[in-house]
Amino acid sequence: MSYLKTMTTAQLKQNGFIITAENPDIAISSLYPNLSFRYRCDNCGNWSSAFNDQCPQCFRGNEPLKVTKQYYKFYVGCCADTGCLLREEAIRYLRSLGFPNECRDGYGPYIDLSQAIQRSEYEQTDLFLELNCISVSKYGARKLVHPGSNSKSRFPRR
Repeated sequence: MSYLKTMTTAQLKQNGFIITAENPDIAISSLYPNLSFRYRCDNCGNWSSAFNDQCPQCFRGNEPLKVTKQYYKFYVGCCADTGCLLREEAIRYLRSLGFPNECRDGYGPYIDLSQAIQRSEYEQTDLFLELNCISVSKYGARKLVHPGSNSKSRFPRR
């Protein structure tokens, strides 16, 4: 599992981070409490691993991070095997939750998770935490990976 460099508060919860009671500007990963922290930016309120009181976006003078359509894509092209059991199980799981069949763009087949916006915050968090166990993430999109794989995602920023 890889985390986004900068997250909104909703994304922070969906990635399993818990805001500390002692300091509400620090969040700790529930999965890796000794390794992964996020700090709240003083300017925009987003969370990042930078601890200079500003997220990388604000430090460079860019607009604050916003959730894009890419965040709601789950790419299922994990390997070249057409009969991949992990892919079939992931697709079956997402279909059981009411997500449509596969779509395709220039980066491969994906399942559109945009319907998750209409669900409760608890259901969204539960869905994304489940998907985080079998995927890597970069720029928000998730890519299905095999357990033990050192695979990295290579997705566009948009």
